[in-house]
Amino acid sequence: MKRGLLPEPSSHSRASSSSSSNQPHYRDPMRLGNSADAAYDQMTQLMNPTPSEDSDATTNPPVLTPEEAFRQRLLEKQSQQKSEISQQKSEIERMKKIIEDQERRIAAQSIDIDVRVEAQVEARLAELKTQMLQSMDDRVLELIRIPMLGSGAPAVLPEDETDEEVGDGEDDGTFGEDE
Repeated sequence: MKRGLLPEPSSHSRASSSSSSNQPHYRDPMRLGNSADAAYDQMTQLMNPTPSEDSDATTNPPVLTPEEAFRQRLLEKQSQQKSEISQQKSEIERMKKIIEDQERRIAAQSIDIDVRVEAQVEARLAELKTQMLQSMDDRVLELIRIPMLGSGAPAVLPEDETDEEVGDGEDDGTFGEDE
């Protein structure tokens, strides 16, 4: 720790100082006016740089002990690792959002596909039902329609369309005559 040094105002500069620079002189409040003050002031100026000399501190970094240098490198590495981890976390969050967005789009497409397939299946079923009903109507009309022969006698149905129940096994040759 440095002893309490106070800058001496430039208007009170001592005549005994041989320094030609515009640097302020520093005076130890514990020492009052002895002959070694000039040498002490010069030494204090060298040890305590002025603010204009502080800007040069970046070009001449302070000498660090091996432990301090190790700690500084360790802190720099930790800071760099924290920065990299933060960037990786940001990238992971961005990728998660992309994946969630894609999952939502896939789910929406899946629902859309399900709805379209269901509509197509229902339309095909309705078409088949209509075709089946039309075919049944045609057959029923064909079975019901009995062309009349010249005397009004019913026509015989084609064999492939007759049921075994149509005839009861009796002789049908005398249809309509009383026995």
